[in-house]
Amino acid sequence: MNVAANAVCAKTAKMRRAVVALGLGVLFALPLSAPSGATAHPAPQLGSVSRTSLAETSKYAIGSSIAAKKLSRLEMISATVGVGVAPITTYSGRLIRALFVRTSDAAANWTVSNAFPSGVGYPWFTAFETPSEGYAVGSGGTVFTDNGGATWESVTVTGAPDGLAIAGNIVWIDAQKGRRCATSQCVSVLNAYRMGSLMPSSVTKLPNEGATLTEVGPGVGFAIGSGNFSGDIFFTTDSGAAWRSVANPCQSAGISGSAVSSSTAIFIFCVPGNPASSIKDELYGTTDAGVSWSLLSASPGSGLTSAASGNGQFLWTFTGDGRLEVGADRGRHWVYRRSVLEGPGGYFATFGSADAWWPDIGHGVYRTLDGVHWQLIP
Repeated sequence: MNVAANAVCAKTAKMRRAVVALGLGVLFALPLSAPSGATAHPAPQLGSVSRTSLAETSKYAIGSSIAAKKLSRLEMISATVGVGVAPITTYSGRLIRALFVRTSDAAANWTVSNAFPSGVGYPWFTAFETPSEGYAVGSGGTVFTDNGGATWESVTVTGAPDGLAIAGNIVWIDAQKGRRCATSQCVSVLNAYRMGSLMPSSVTKLPNEGATLTEVGPGVGFAIGSGNFSGDIFFTTDSGAAWRSVANPCQSAGISGSAVSSSTAIFIFCVPGNPASSIKDELYGTTDAGVSWSLLSASPGSGLTSAASGNGQFLWTFTGDGRLEVGADRGRHWVYRRSVLEGPGGYFATFGSADAWWPDIGHGVYRTLDGVHWQLIP
Protein backbone atom coordinates (compact mmCIF):
# COMPACT_ATOMS: atom_id res chain seq x y z
CA MET A 1 0.00 0.00 0.00
CA ASN A 2 2.80 2.45 0.80
CA VAL A 3 5.70 3.60 -1.33
CA ALA A 4 8.16 0.73 -1.51
CA ALA A 5 11.21 2.92 -2.09
CA ASN A 6 10.81 4.45 1.34
CA ALA A 7 10.77 1.00 2.99
CA VAL A 8 7.83 1.97 5.14
CA CYS A 9 5.34 -0.77 5.74
CA ALA A 10 1.90 -1.07 4.27
CA LYS A 11 -1.31 -0.49 6.15
CA THR A 12 -2.46 -4.02 5.44
CA ALA A 13 -5.68 -3.57 7.37
CA LYS A 14 -6.87 -1.23 4.65
CA MET A 15 -7.23 -4.36 2.50
CA ARG A 16 -6.09 -2.52 -0.62
CA ARG A 17 -8.97 -0.08 -0.36
CA ALA A 18 -9.29 1.66 -3.69
CA VAL A 19 -10.89 4.94 -4.43
CA VAL A 20 -13.11 7.63 -3.34
CA ALA A 21 -13.71 9.58 -6.54
CA LEU A 22 -15.77 12.72 -6.68
CA GLY A 23 -18.19 13.90 -9.29
CA LEU A 24 -16.57 17.32 -9.13
CA GLY A 25 -13.59 16.00 -11.03
CA VAL A 26 -11.70 15.68 -7.76
CA LEU A 27 -10.43 12.31 -6.83
CA PHE A 28 -8.58 10.71 -4.01
CA ALA A 29 -7.01 7.41 -4.70
CA LEU A 30 -5.23 4.96 -2.51
CA PRO A 31 -2.33 3.11 -4.12
CA LEU A 32 -2.57 -0.42 -5.38
CA SER A 33 0.37 -2.71 -5.95
CA ALA A 34 2.36 -2.48 -9.15
CA PRO A 35 2.19 -5.51 -11.44
CA SER A 36 4.33 -8.47 -10.48
CA GLY A 37 7.89 -7.77 -11.51
CA ALA A 38 7.56 -4.00 -11.61
CA THR A 39 10.74 -2.50 -10.22
CA ALA A 40 11.28 0.47 -7.94
CA HIS A 41 13.97 3.08 -8.62
CA PRO A 42 15.73 5.60 -6.38
CA ALA A 43 13.77 8.84 -6.18
CA PRO A 44 15.33 11.87 -7.86
CA GLN A 45 16.84 14.50 -5.57
CA LEU A 46 14.70 17.43 -4.44
CA GLY A 47 14.59 20.16 -7.01
CA SER A 48 16.29 18.04 -9.65
CA VAL A 49 14.82 18.16 -13.13
CA SER A 50 14.28 14.94 -15.02
CA ARG A 51 13.93 15.38 -18.75
CA THR A 52 11.99 12.71 -20.56
CA SER A 53 12.25 11.93 -24.25
CA LEU A 54 10.54 9.48 -26.55
CA ALA A 55 12.17 8.71 -29.86
CA GLU A 56 10.17 9.86 -32.85
CA THR A 57 10.58 6.40 -34.30
CA SER A 58 9.22 4.78 -31.16
CA LYS A 59 5.87 3.00 -31.30
CA TYR A 60 4.77 5.37 -28.56
CA ALA A 61 6.20 8.66 -29.78
CA ILE A 62 4.79 11.91 -28.43
CA GLY A 63 1.41 12.56 -30.06
CA SER A 64 0.91 8.96 -31.13
CA SER A 65 -2.28 7.08 -30.36
CA ILE A 66 -2.40 4.48 -27.60
CA ALA A 67 -5.14 1.97 -26.84
CA ALA A 68 -7.29 2.46 -23.74
CA LYS A 69 -6.45 -1.09 -22.63
CA LYS A 70 -2.90 0.08 -21.89
CA LEU A 71 -4.09 2.36 -19.06
CA SER A 72 -3.78 1.37 -15.42
CA ARG A 73 -4.97 4.72 -13.97
CA LEU A 74 -6.89 7.71 -15.25
CA GLU A 75 -8.07 11.06 -13.91
CA MET A 76 -10.73 13.29 -15.47
CA ILE A 77 -10.10 17.04 -15.34
CA SER A 78 -13.37 17.86 -17.07
CA ALA A 79 -16.19 15.87 -18.66
CA THR A 80 -14.04 15.32 -21.75
CA VAL A 81 -10.41 16.04 -20.82
CA GLY A 82 -8.37 13.66 -18.75
CA VAL A 83 -4.90 12.23 -18.16
CA GLY A 84 -3.70 8.75 -17.38
CA VAL A 85 -0.88 6.29 -16.78
CA ALA A 86 0.02 3.64 -19.35
CA PRO A 87 2.77 1.30 -18.07
CA ILE A 88 4.68 -0.48 -20.81
CA THR A 89 5.94 -3.78 -19.41
CA THR A 90 7.56 -7.00 -20.50
CA TYR A 91 5.50 -10.20 -20.63
CA SER A 92 6.80 -11.02 -17.16
CA GLY A 93 5.52 -7.70 -15.82
CA ARG A 94 8.82 -5.81 -15.56
CA LEU A 95 8.27 -2.09 -16.09
CA ILE A 96 10.00 -0.74 -19.20
CA ARG A 97 8.53 2.76 -19.21
CA ALA A 98 5.44 4.45 -17.83
CA LEU A 99 3.78 6.76 -20.33
CA PHE A 100 1.85 9.92 -19.46
CA VAL A 101 -1.23 10.00 -21.71
CA ARG A 102 -4.24 12.25 -22.26
CA THR A 103 -7.72 12.28 -23.76
CA SER A 104 -9.93 15.08 -25.06
CA ASP A 105 -13.06 13.04 -25.85
CA ALA A 106 -14.09 11.48 -22.55
CA ALA A 107 -11.63 8.55 -22.85
CA ALA A 108 -12.77 7.40 -26.30
CA ASN A 109 -9.25 8.03 -27.66
CA TRP A 110 -5.86 8.48 -26.00
CA THR A 111 -2.58 10.03 -27.12
CA VAL A 112 0.90 9.99 -25.62
CA SER A 113 1.89 13.28 -23.95
CA ASN A 114 5.28 12.11 -22.72
CA ALA A 115 6.80 9.66 -20.25
CA PHE A 116 7.23 9.61 -16.51
CA PRO A 117 10.87 9.76 -15.37
CA SER A 118 12.37 6.32 -14.82
CA GLY A 119 13.25 7.24 -11.24
CA VAL A 120 9.57 7.37 -10.30
CA GLY A 121 9.15 3.70 -11.12
CA TYR A 122 5.56 2.51 -11.38
CA PRO A 123 3.19 5.54 -11.07
CA TRP A 124 0.40 4.79 -8.61
CA PHE A 125 -1.71 7.91 -8.99
CA THR A 126 -1.87 11.47 -10.31
CA ALA A 127 -3.37 14.85 -9.41
CA PHE A 128 -3.53 17.30 -12.33
CA GLU A 129 -5.16 20.74 -12.51
CA THR A 130 -4.68 20.91 -16.30
CA PRO A 131 -3.35 18.33 -18.78
CA SER A 132 0.02 20.06 -18.46
CA GLU A 133 0.35 20.76 -14.74
CA GLY A 134 0.19 18.31 -11.89
CA TYR A 135 1.76 15.73 -9.60
CA ALA A 136 2.43 12.02 -9.77
CA VAL A 137 3.37 9.56 -7.04
CA GLY A 138 5.15 6.33 -7.88
CA SER A 139 7.11 3.54 -6.30
CA GLY A 140 10.24 5.69 -6.45
CA GLY A 141 9.02 9.11 -5.36
CA THR A 142 6.77 12.10 -6.03
CA VAL A 143 7.26 14.45 -8.99
CA PHE A 144 5.70 17.57 -10.54
CA THR A 145 5.45 18.83 -14.13
CA ASP A 146 4.11 22.05 -15.61
CA ASN A 147 4.75 21.21 -19.26
CA GLY A 148 2.88 17.99 -19.90
CA GLY A 149 5.68 15.71 -18.79
CA ALA A 150 8.54 17.18 -20.84
CA THR A 151 10.33 17.75 -17.53
CA TRP A 152 9.62 16.57 -13.99
CA GLU A 153 10.82 17.99 -10.66
CA SER A 154 11.15 16.04 -7.43
CA VAL A 155 8.71 16.89 -4.60
CA THR A 156 9.43 16.69 -0.87
CA VAL A 157 6.92 14.62 1.11
CA THR A 158 6.97 14.02 4.85
CA GLY A 159 6.45 10.27 5.27
CA ALA A 160 5.74 7.54 2.74
CA PRO A 161 2.94 8.66 0.35
CA ASP A 162 -0.28 6.71 0.62
CA GLY A 163 -2.69 8.87 -1.40
CA LEU A 164 -3.03 11.96 -3.57
CA ALA A 165 -5.88 14.44 -4.05
CA ILE A 166 -6.52 17.76 -5.74
CA ALA A 167 -9.25 20.40 -5.56
CA GLY A 168 -8.65 23.72 -7.23
CA ASN A 169 -5.06 24.75 -6.61
CA ILE A 170 -4.58 22.76 -3.39
CA VAL A 171 -3.02 19.30 -3.46
CA TRP A 172 -3.10 16.80 -0.59
CA ILE A 173 -0.68 13.93 -0.13
CA ASP A 174 -1.54 11.47 2.62
CA ALA A 175 1.52 9.71 4.05
CA GLN A 176 2.69 7.35 6.75
CA LYS A 177 5.43 8.63 9.06
CA GLY A 178 7.40 6.34 11.34
CA ARG A 179 10.09 3.69 11.49
CA ARG A 180 8.06 0.82 12.86
CA CYS A 181 5.01 0.73 10.61
CA ALA A 182 5.08 -3.07 10.48
CA THR A 183 4.00 -3.02 14.11
CA SER A 184 1.35 -0.35 13.47
CA GLN A 185 3.49 2.33 15.09
CA CYS A 186 2.97 4.83 12.31
CA VAL A 187 1.51 8.30 12.24
CA SER A 188 -0.76 9.31 9.36
CA VAL A 189 -0.03 12.84 8.16
CA LEU A 190 -1.44 15.20 5.55
CA ASN A 191 1.01 17.11 3.36
CA ALA A 192 -0.69 20.15 1.75
CA TYR A 193 0.72 22.01 -1.29
CA ARG A 194 -0.24 24.92 -3.45
CA MET A 195 -0.19 23.89 -7.09
CA GLY A 196 3.37 24.10 -8.36
CA SER A 197 5.05 23.91 -4.95
CA LEU A 198 7.78 21.35 -4.37
CA MET A 199 7.61 21.69 -0.58
CA PRO A 200 4.48 21.27 1.55
CA SER A 201 2.96 24.44 2.95
CA SER A 202 1.80 22.43 5.98
CA VAL A 203 2.10 18.93 7.44
CA THR A 204 -0.57 17.94 9.95
CA LYS A 205 -1.54 14.76 11.79
CA LEU A 206 -4.70 12.99 10.68
CA PRO A 207 -7.38 12.41 13.32
CA ASN A 208 -7.66 8.71 12.35
CA GLU A 209 -4.69 6.46 11.62
CA GLY A 210 -5.13 5.07 8.12
CA ALA A 211 -8.15 7.23 7.32
CA THR A 212 -9.44 7.62 3.78
CA LEU A 213 -9.07 11.25 2.67
CA THR A 214 -11.35 12.99 0.20
CA GLU A 215 -10.84 16.61 -0.85
CA VAL A 216 -14.06 18.31 -1.99
CA GLY A 217 -12.80 21.88 -2.32
CA PRO A 218 -9.46 23.71 -2.01
CA GLY A 219 -8.23 22.59 1.42
CA VAL A 220 -11.70 21.26 2.30
CA GLY A 221 -12.47 17.60 2.83
CA PHE A 222 -13.04 14.53 4.96
CA ALA A 223 -11.01 11.91 6.80
CA ILE A 224 -13.16 8.81 7.08
CA GLY A 225 -12.65 5.58 9.00
CA SER A 226 -9.33 3.87 9.63
CA GLY A 227 -7.35 0.90 8.43
CA ASN A 228 -9.10 -1.68 10.60
CA PHE A 229 -12.80 -1.07 9.82
CA SER A 230 -13.23 1.35 12.69
CA GLY A 231 -12.57 5.04 13.16
CA ASP A 232 -14.89 7.99 12.80
CA ILE A 233 -15.62 10.82 10.38
CA PHE A 234 -13.89 14.20 10.47
CA PHE A 235 -14.14 17.35 8.36
CA THR A 236 -11.60 20.13 7.72
CA THR A 237 -11.72 23.47 5.94
CA ASP A 238 -8.03 24.33 6.32
CA SER A 239 -6.06 21.30 5.07
CA GLY A 240 -6.05 19.60 8.44
CA ALA A 241 -5.03 22.49 10.69
CA ALA A 242 -8.28 21.75 12.54
CA TRP A 243 -10.75 18.85 12.27
CA ARG A 244 -14.42 18.77 13.24
CA SER A 245 -16.05 15.50 14.25
CA VAL A 246 -19.04 14.37 12.15
CA ALA A 247 -21.71 12.01 13.50
CA ASN A 248 -20.96 8.38 12.62
CA PRO A 249 -24.02 6.42 11.38
CA CYS A 250 -22.34 3.03 11.82
CA GLN A 251 -22.64 3.15 15.63
CA SER A 252 -21.50 -0.26 16.93
CA ALA A 253 -20.63 -1.45 13.41
CA GLY A 254 -17.47 -0.50 11.56
CA ILE A 255 -16.86 1.79 8.59
CA SER A 256 -15.78 -0.38 5.67
CA GLY A 257 -16.07 2.10 2.83
CA SER A 258 -17.23 5.55 1.79
CA ALA A 259 -18.07 7.70 -1.20
CA VAL A 260 -18.30 11.49 -1.13
CA SER A 261 -20.16 13.72 -3.60
CA SER A 262 -19.72 17.11 -1.95
CA SER A 263 -19.15 18.82 1.37
CA THR A 264 -22.71 17.90 2.36
CA ALA A 265 -23.44 14.63 0.52
CA ILE A 266 -21.66 11.60 1.99
CA PHE A 267 -22.25 7.84 1.79
CA ILE A 268 -20.94 5.42 4.42
CA PHE A 269 -20.81 1.62 4.15
CA CYS A 270 -21.13 -0.13 7.52
CA VAL A 271 -20.22 -3.72 8.39
CA PRO A 272 -21.42 -5.54 11.54
CA GLY A 273 -18.91 -5.73 14.35
CA ASN A 274 -19.37 -9.49 14.66
CA PRO A 275 -18.40 -11.31 11.43
CA ALA A 276 -20.86 -14.10 12.33
CA SER A 277 -23.75 -11.63 12.60
CA SER A 278 -26.77 -12.15 10.36
CA ILE A 279 -26.94 -8.39 9.83
CA LYS A 280 -25.94 -7.45 6.28
CA ASP A 281 -23.70 -4.60 5.25
CA GLU A 282 -25.66 -1.36 5.27
CA LEU A 283 -25.42 1.90 3.35
CA TYR A 284 -26.15 5.23 5.02
CA GLY A 285 -26.35 8.64 3.40
CA THR A 286 -26.51 12.28 4.43
CA THR A 287 -27.27 15.45 2.50
CA ASP A 288 -26.56 17.85 5.36
CA ALA A 289 -22.92 17.05 6.16
CA GLY A 290 -23.80 14.44 8.75
CA VAL A 291 -26.32 16.37 10.83
CA SER A 292 -28.76 13.57 10.01
CA TRP A 293 -28.29 10.17 8.37
CA SER A 294 -30.69 7.85 6.53
CA LEU A 295 -30.44 4.10 6.09
CA LEU A 296 -30.62 3.79 2.31
CA SER A 297 -30.28 0.06 1.70
CA ALA A 298 -28.63 -3.22 2.56
CA SER A 299 -25.54 -2.62 0.47
CA PRO A 300 -24.32 -5.28 -1.97
CA GLY A 301 -20.82 -5.10 -0.57
CA SER A 302 -18.47 -3.46 1.88
CA GLY A 303 -17.78 -0.41 -0.28
CA LEU A 304 -14.00 -0.87 -0.32
CA THR A 305 -13.94 0.13 -3.99
CA SER A 306 -16.68 2.67 -4.54
CA ALA A 307 -17.51 6.12 -5.89
CA ALA A 308 -20.43 8.53 -6.11
CA SER A 309 -21.63 10.95 -8.77
CA GLY A 310 -21.38 14.68 -8.26
CA ASN A 311 -25.09 15.07 -7.54
CA GLY A 312 -25.16 12.00 -5.28
CA GLN A 313 -27.79 10.21 -7.35
CA PHE A 314 -25.54 7.33 -8.42
CA LEU A 315 -23.15 5.07 -6.55
CA TRP A 316 -20.84 2.49 -8.04
CA THR A 317 -19.14 -0.26 -6.08
CA PHE A 318 -17.35 -3.53 -6.72
CA THR A 319 -18.31 -6.46 -4.54
CA GLY A 320 -15.87 -8.95 -3.07
CA ASP A 321 -16.20 -11.23 -6.09
CA GLY A 322 -15.46 -8.43 -8.57
CA ARG A 323 -19.03 -7.58 -9.60
CA LEU A 324 -19.98 -4.00 -10.41
CA GLU A 325 -23.16 -2.86 -8.67
CA VAL A 326 -24.85 0.42 -9.65
CA GLY A 327 -26.86 2.16 -6.97
CA ALA A 328 -29.55 4.43 -8.39
CA ASP A 329 -31.65 6.89 -6.39
CA ARG A 330 -28.79 7.56 -3.97
CA GLY A 331 -28.07 3.87 -3.47
CA ARG A 332 -31.61 2.81 -2.61
CA HIS A 333 -31.82 0.42 -5.56
CA TRP A 334 -28.93 -1.69 -6.87
CA VAL A 335 -28.42 -3.20 -10.33
CA TYR A 336 -25.71 -5.71 -11.24
CA ARG A 337 -23.67 -4.87 -14.38
CA ARG A 338 -22.37 -8.20 -15.66
CA SER A 339 -20.36 -6.66 -18.50
CA VAL A 340 -17.98 -4.66 -16.28
CA LEU A 341 -14.94 -6.46 -14.87
CA GLU A 342 -12.96 -5.24 -11.89
CA GLY A 343 -9.69 -6.62 -13.24
CA PRO A 344 -6.40 -6.46 -11.33
CA GLY A 345 -7.34 -3.32 -9.44
CA GLY A 346 -7.66 0.38 -10.02
CA TYR A 347 -9.93 3.22 -9.07
CA PHE A 348 -12.95 5.05 -10.35
CA ALA A 349 -12.69 8.46 -11.95
CA THR A 350 -15.87 10.55 -12.05
CA PHE A 351 -17.08 13.91 -13.25
CA GLY A 352 -20.41 15.73 -13.11
CA SER A 353 -23.80 14.24 -12.40
CA ALA A 354 -23.50 10.80 -13.95
CA ASP A 355 -20.15 10.22 -15.73
CA ALA A 356 -17.72 7.60 -14.45
CA TRP A 357 -14.75 5.63 -15.73
CA TRP A 358 -13.00 2.44 -14.63
CA PRO A 359 -9.65 1.33 -16.17
CA ASP A 360 -9.07 -2.41 -16.52
CA ILE A 361 -5.54 -2.81 -17.85
CA GLY A 362 -5.38 -5.36 -20.61
CA HIS A 363 -9.07 -4.97 -21.47
CA GLY A 364 -9.82 -1.26 -21.76
CA VAL A 365 -11.61 1.60 -20.02
CA TYR A 366 -15.22 1.10 -18.96
CA ARG A 367 -17.28 4.27 -19.22
CA THR A 368 -20.79 5.41 -18.33
CA LEU A 369 -22.26 8.75 -19.35
CA ASP A 370 -25.67 8.19 -17.77
CA GLY A 371 -24.67 6.51 -14.52
CA VAL A 372 -26.26 3.17 -15.39
CA HIS A 373 -25.16 1.84 -18.79
CA TRP A 374 -21.47 1.01 -19.26
CA GLN A 375 -19.44 0.45 -22.41
CA LEU A 376 -15.91 -0.89 -22.87
CA ILE A 377 -13.42 1.25 -24.80
CA PRO A 378 -10.67 -1.22 -25.80
